[in-house]
Amino acid sequence: DTCEENKASIMEGLESIDDDINDIGLVMVTTKDIRYARKLGITKLPCLGLFRNGDFKIFEGDYHNEFDILKWLSSIDTLEISDLIEEVNEDILANVLKQEDDVLVFFYDQEDKD
Repeated sequence: DTCEENKASIMEGLESIDDDINDIGLVMVTTKDIRYARKLGITKLPCLGLFRNGDFKIFEGDYHNEFDILKWLSSIDTLEISDLIEEVNEDILANVLKQEDDVLVFFYDQEDKD
């Protein structure tokens, strides 16, 4: 594989799970800014990571395995920010309920001001 073929193969795989990534509330972007990558501590390309509450977490699996990427992106260990209550969508909640025995969920109506 040449570098361009490798990049194209990875991008094709990521595009195949783009809708699933959006469903869990994440937005996928790409950049060619090598200086910014260095600021994040990235020393090897390609690199896939997730910004979570300002912190950058790097995916350390197989970039050609879309299932592993999606599993990592939706895992509690990747998404959890300790000591923070956060708003989640239906897909994230379903994932949390699969992985945790005890979950407290507060449902509310945004329109209700009482």
